[in-house]
Amino acid sequence: IYNHYKDLIVSGKLKPGAKLPSIRKCALERMISRTTVEAAYLQLSAEGYIISKPGSGFYV
Repeated sequence: IYNHYKDLIVSGKLKPGAKLPSIRKCALERMISRTTVEAAYLQLSAEGYIISKPGSGFYV
């Protein structure tokens, strides 16, 4: 998940301001744990690729 979204952001396929799927939706679509998605999103956030807007979601 981390590499997937990082690649989309770096390549420009996800533009600044784009909203990422919710943690729950991403986990359900990929049939993986929400914890796994959350860890990936938090790592992307820590590295400055995305930002978290509480109550709204994650954005590039």
